[in-house]
Amino acid sequence: LSDLIMVKSVKVIGTTLNQITKAEPVFSKQSFVLQGFENAKEVYVAGSFNNWSAKSDKLQRKGSIWITDVEAEPGKHTYKFIVDGRWILDPNNPDKVTEGNNDNSVLIIK
Repeated sequence: LSDLIMVKSVKVIGTTLNQITKAEPVFSKQSFVLQGFENAKEVYVAGSFNNWSAKSDKLQRKGSIWITDVEAEPGKHTYKFIVDGRWILDPNNPDKVTEGNNDNSVLIIK
C-alpha cells in the first residue's frame, strides 16, 4: 500500500518552505484462521501485509484450527497460507484474485 505523505508550509524569514513528513501508518489487528490440517506440523500466513514473508507470521494450533493475529494497514491485501511448505489459498475465503500467474486470497481491512 502506498505511504501517506503530509505537507506542511512553514514561513521562514519571508520565504515559504515546504516540510515533507511521513504520516504514521494506522495498523489494525487481523486474525487469520485455517480450519482442518490436523496433521500439519507448521502453518504460516504470507501476504502483501508482510511482504510475502514465508516465515514471519506463524499460526498456532488450537484444537482443530490454526490461528494467528497480524498487524496490517487498512485496505486490500492478498495472502496465502503455507502448510508444511506448501502454499495454498484460504479454503474458507471465496474472494481471490489472479496476480501474475498466481491466484491469491483477498482480504479487505477497514
